[in-house]
Amino acid sequence: MGEPLASSAAVAQPESQLRVTRSDGMIYDDARYVHKEKAPLDIEKSWLAKFAILFRDQFYPNSEREFVFSSLPDKYHIRLSRRGKAGDRFDYYLYGYPSENGRAKLKFYRSANEFWDHLLWLMSDTSMNRSNCRCKHCLVTARPEDQAPVDKQIGSAQPGPGSGTGSASNSGSDAKPAAKKGPGSGSGPASGAKLATKKGTPSSTNRPVTQSPARSAAQSAAQSSMSTAALPMAQATPPTQPATRAVPQSTFQSPAPSAARPAAQPAVQPVAQPVAQPVAQPVAQPVAQPVAQPVIASQQLQIQPDESVLFRAGEVVWFRMDSGVFRLGIVLQNFPAHPNTPRMNRIKPLSHFRYPIPEIDRSELDMRPFLTFSVPALQPAVQKAAHQAMDTVDWGTIEAEMPYEQNMRAEGLSTEASKIAASHVDNSYSLFNPVRINDHQANRLDFGGVFLGCEKIGIFEAVRVWLEPHENPHQDNHDSTFVMVLKRIVLNRTPEGENLIFGGDVWLLNEVPLTHPQPQLERLPAAMEREKAFRDEVKRPYGSRFDWVPMLRNVVKSERSIRGRFYETQKLGPSVSPAWNEFIEKGEVPHIQRSLNNRFDSRGQYLGRKKSRLDTVAGAVPPGTVLPFGPSVQEWS
Repeated sequence: MGEPLASSAAVAQPESQLRVTRSDGMIYDDARYVHKEKAPLDIEKSWLAKFAILFRDQFYPNSEREFVFSSLPDKYHIRLSRRGKAGDRFDYYLYGYPSENGRAKLKFYRSANEFWDHLLWLMSDTSMNRSNCRCKHCLVTARPEDQAPVDKQIGSAQPGPGSGTGSASNSGSDAKPAAKKGPGSGSGPASGAKLATKKGTPSSTNRPVTQSPARSAAQSAAQSSMSTAALPMAQATPPTQPATRAVPQSTFQSPAPSAARPAAQPAVQPVAQPVAQPVAQPVAQPVAQPVAQPVIASQQLQIQPDESVLFRAGEVVWFRMDSGVFRLGIVLQNFPAHPNTPRMNRIKPLSHFRYPIPEIDRSELDMRPFLTFSVPALQPAVQKAAHQAMDTVDWGTIEAEMPYEQNMRAEGLSTEASKIAASHVDNSYSLFNPVRINDHQANRLDFGGVFLGCEKIGIFEAVRVWLEPHENPHQDNHDSTFVMVLKRIVLNRTPEGENLIFGGDVWLLNEVPLTHPQPQLERLPAAMEREKAFRDEVKRPYGSRFDWVPMLRNVVKSERSIRGRFYETQKLGPSVSPAWNEFIEKGEVPHIQRSLNNRFDSRGQYLGRKKSRLDTVAGAVPPGTVLPFGPSVQEWS
């Protein structure tokens, strides 16, 4: 193990070449890199090419100017790890991050995008104060305990702009680009998002064992103090399941919901959309008595009609602009699907009220879930607006301070505002479809669905969930995705404040030989059944199948335990895995769930419950914007 190196700046060299002369890297004994050999030089060049694209998109947005990074920071290097039965597939890791404990496990970065924040810090912070760095490793000690880890994605398969607050000088503008952008990729997300790549692609990297996000003391106490006996669970009756499947009997029963009726016969009536309010909700506050609102009896509770839709109305997503770059928007409408044709969706781009952007129609092929990419740090000039209600910000003053050329400031500020909006949404939630459940708990209100962060989640759907070490010894295994079937969505109200909790069963998808005894069949959400059917079809010629295995019954989870929606591999995989067809032909199913980020990975303060979805995006869309959810969503404030 060597000593950290700290030299003095990020300087530019002739012909637009950039060289990072400051480093905190350390050299370690080769014996510590178990089964990892040094990567070929061309791999390092490909990372440097991505850094160049990230640099240009961060500091010269919408510019054709090209840059080249000459080398990695001193003492940082890339190693490869072989995998697959023949050892013919590789994952790449960047090592060199300094360790204060000589025996600690070496920390690494899984992609150029993941290292970008740290590289930007090295370029910009002469103090070398690690608390100013936004990378995954430096933030571990800098973030409050009630914040989740920042990045959970694996490396990038296509270039995307970076983040941070640093800058570097450059000279010359005629240098040739180090690498061209991928076909149809533009320059990556316009807001500087890091792309979460897909496991199984030639350029992907393996995700290391991750840790469950830290919970705040108040939330942990709320979860631990609530016994399963105090939260009876309803049982699902998904309409798409065979009638021959047995319904598991829960220890604690409440009336079973009816199967979903056709959309033309909703159980609830349309309500007017609430007017957006600019005031953010604090984490905890005294609770006033709620205004009486219509509720749905649990017997009439229905699965949402958009259960099978990949991008649901009201969700914040990434979408590709005509220029090829991605930016953030909220889905207004799903158009009817046609056979063998990707569904079209109407999207309202996020911005700020002084710079409205017209609605745009996009195919699912040009959209990505919010948790596919990471929202990077804001430009310094915009930082002061990060924790303000967006419709109260003086955007004109901030625009004048933007470090862009005059004709690019308005668009640049719009992009920065979309980052703030996405962070606000990720740290908020709003509820819909109140439910009447007679469990004699007046302080608990049940709901049929929730806009949780940037996603829409309904009762009897599957969500990715964090487990605690005592719940499963393999809870941090990156090859395992634990899925919770939601039976109850509950707002727990106390004199000290309110918190959101979830009840249900936890399942794990397990690959077994075809000769393995068939498990007892139970009703599961349609998405879980479709996932199993797709995987079985791929693996059957190779002698295996998949079974959903129950891990925990009738558990209660806090809001921070919910990682996000469970996305079906067959629907999302082709968009996020460039080598999709190649792997399916080989009988391999890319693990897209671990390619996703998790809720709270975006930077920002927790805002809590909002009155409505429109209230959540107030100031990021023009006044008068309507979110037409239809009769199946009755928002509750």
